[in-house]
Amino acid sequence: MPDRAKKTHLTLADKHIAEGEERIGNQLRLIEHLTADGQSIEKAFELLAVLMQTLHAMQHHRSLILKSLDESD
Repeated sequence: MPDRAKKTHLTLADKHIAEGEERIGNQLRLIEHLTADGQSIEKAFELLAVLMQTLHAMQHHRSLILKSLDESD
């Protein structure tokens, strides 16, 4: 894959990571509100775990893109 395409993928990966971090922040705030209201947070925590796993996968993907860019130098 040409470096230009790799850099485009890196930019997209960075965007996805930022969006994932924002979703996690939103979910944490939702859990705080649910807790304050005395509501169940079980499903909210399950979703938080999925969001965190997804973020980890996106970060790993980003590291692979960086490695690929380093190898082409």
